[in-house]
Amino acid sequence: MGIMGINVVLRAYSREFDVVFFLTLIGTLTMLICLSYQFGPVARRFSRINFQKSKGLHVLHEIEINEKGLKAKSEFGSGFTKWESFNKYAYNDKILLVYHTTRIFNMIPRRCIISDDDWSKLIDLVKKKIKCDGRTKENSI
Repeated sequence: MGIMGINVVLRAYSREFDVVFFLTLIGTLTMLICLSYQFGPVARRFSRINFQKSKGLHVLHEIEINEKGLKAKSEFGSGFTKWESFNKYAYNDKILLVYHTTRIFNMIPRRCIISDDDWSKLIDLVKKKIKCDGRTKENSI
């Protein structure tokens, strides 16, 4: 009877272990799928698809930048954004991004600015007008 009791305990432990292992495996796979949608190749693919579907991104945009804010205009409409509504910025030698939120931003390519002096004036204006919270690093693109 002692041997039989051991077999029952081992079978019960084995089933419990299988359930825990199965749930852990399912949880890990779910997490990996979610991360790939958020950051991986799936996210890049969806970004390309969304860009292709967004007709407003494929037309000419005019951007006017001054001490008050940023004015954007295209054939689909126009809008003005005060500097106070931007919460951070990032730039490198090819592009400037000014962020409304962590995922919504205005992109200003350097090729739109004619001279190097104008580019440096724009960067200085953005640095002066957008007060970052210390977590944003310059040249972080």
